[in-house]
Amino acid sequence: MRFSSLRLVPAAILVAFPAIASAEDLAMRAEKMPFQECLALIDEVAGEVGSGAMRLQRTRDLHSARITAADGVVTLVCSRTDQTVTLTRTTG
Repeated sequence: MRFSSLRLVPAAILVAFPAIASAEDLAMRAEKMPFQECLALIDEVAGEVGSGAMRLQRTRDLHSARITAADGVVTLVCSRTDQTVTLTRTTG
């Protein structure tokens, strides 16, 4: 497993959401991202963390995954309709 200096946030997420690197208390962030690119991000993060990743939902227009680490949880949601990726981060 390859994690950034923030134990909770895999490197692939830091690339997609660079603001996270400077905001440890960031709880949620949404960005415009093509749906296929967002799905690739989920796959990359899931591969990076291995068994700590769980797919929550897979429909035609919405995919989500929860990534669990020792110090919290990151949830990624990809929306085809909005062409967005939403990251929600909880610690504790």
